[in-house]
Amino acid sequence: MLRVRLSLALAAACVTASAAGAVDLSKIERTISKEPAYKNKPKYCLLAFGEQAKTRVWLVQDGDVRQR
Repeated sequence: MLRVRLSLALAAACVTASAAGAVDLSKIERTISKEPAYKNKPKYCLLAFGEQAKTRVWLVQDGDVRQR
């Protein structure tokens, strides 16, 4: 259920960004200033929000943990 909500929120953000006139995302700074020690090979995703993409959030997947 959480994945569905996250997917819908990301889809809405993408539609809003494209309607507002997007920034050239190839020019966004992509350095991570501080990283923890990972257990596995990490996979990265950068989310950029706002008209100028000034708010950025890194998502990092380090393994696959399922909680119930």
